[in-house]
Amino acid sequence: MHESKPPSDALVFFGATGDLAYKKIFPALQSLTRRGRLNVPVIGVAFSGWNRDQLIARAKASCTEYGGSTRRRSRSSRPTSATSTATTKTRRPSKRLKSELGKAKRPTQYLAIPPSMFTTWPRGSRRQAPPKTRGWSSRSRSGRDLASARELNQVLHRFFPEESVFRIDHYLGKEAVQNILYFRFANAFLSRSSNRHYVENVQITLTESFGVKGRGKFYDETGVIRDVIQNHLLQVVSYLAMEPPSSTYPEAIRDEQAKVLRTGAADEHRAHGARPVQRDTATSPGVAKDSYMATYAALQLWIDSWRWAGVPFFVRAGKSLKQTMTEVVIELNNPPQVVFKEALRTWATTCASG
Repeated sequence: MHESKPPSDALVFFGATGDLAYKKIFPALQSLTRRGRLNVPVIGVAFSGWNRDQLIARAKASCTEYGGSTRRRSRSSRPTSATSTATTKTRRPSKRLKSELGKAKRPTQYLAIPPSMFTTWPRGSRRQAPPKTRGWSSRSRSGRDLASARELNQVLHRFFPEESVFRIDHYLGKEAVQNILYFRFANAFLSRSSNRHYVENVQITLTESFGVKGRGKFYDETGVIRDVIQNHLLQVVSYLAMEPPSSTYPEAIRDEQAKVLRTGAADEHRAHGARPVQRDTATSPGVAKDSYMATYAALQLWIDSWRWAGVPFFVRAGKSLKQTMTEVVIELNNPPQVVFKEALRTWATTCASG
């Protein structure tokens, strides 16, 4: 039986001046406030040297651009405390943060920081935090390879027990992604046809019409594979290919996803990458002139399971393409062309000539 845990009494998010905070976190906090769901202090942490007014101005701009009008009043009957915070380059940021936390005993810490900072964050965080601090790891790249991922895990466990670390890819928060599970398992027709007997191939595509957009230093460290494929799109692959979980308990869903990832393999002959497009990087600071990081990649994956044996999963992602979109296409097998083969031949000829 799942043991319920007391809720957190504060939210600390690191990277308050970054791109993720601007596009996602501030609008999400605004949405929670509107629905009366945000009733704890919110503390943003960054090391950009900004003052309180600058951070407030950025939060307002974020909510206006990505969250709707800031004039709409919250329906909450309880006041929400939002604290602007340790954004200055102080010598003792952990001490400053501890002061801001005040009497909070169970703060959640949300990490929207570069991968290179994940091994240094726990040390300072643990010094300033109460014993029951929860580390909430989001948008982490979990290392560059298996060895560095294991090293990162060991660092985290030196400061936090496993039950205090919440591991999630924030892409799973998208309603359309969550609906994949309902689409598959709450639909009697689709639950029976989602297998090798009916599916020809599965295509997952994430394209963006813009380039690195000022995130050159970050992108030069990650590239398209680590930016969206090994996290966001593989999560979508696992949702599409997983077996029905025993329940909606998070660990039950995670276990089924893990089975998919353990049995998946990329076809080396169908993996393609492109070097950064010059217009993406020429005006973006932090990008090396000889950078090799790809801004486009296409993979063909195979899931070695009874359900999906022989069905290719095509995964594509890239920047500076024709349009911005994310889509999943499941192509079904064609039936034997016995009844309508003459009509189909006529249609094909007409299309070819027209």
